[in-house]
Amino acid sequence: MVFSHWYGYEEKTMQVATGTALWYHSGKVPVAIRWVLLKDPEGKLETSALLSTDMALTAEQMELDI
Repeated sequence: MVFSHWYGYEEKTMQVATGTALWYHSGKVPVAIRWVLLKDPEGKLETSALLSTDMALTAEQMELDI
């Protein structure tokens, strides 16, 4: 996936994995989350994990919020 304006880059290609999961803590109601894992295929940037309780957000929208 190509992101525009990624931390000083005009465009940056990143490998993306995304999915949904339940966030659970004993005694609490489980909460659905969307997770996104971003990895630089060139190995120059650290791998990033993003989490959101807004299940409607796409990976691109979650990246814009950071």
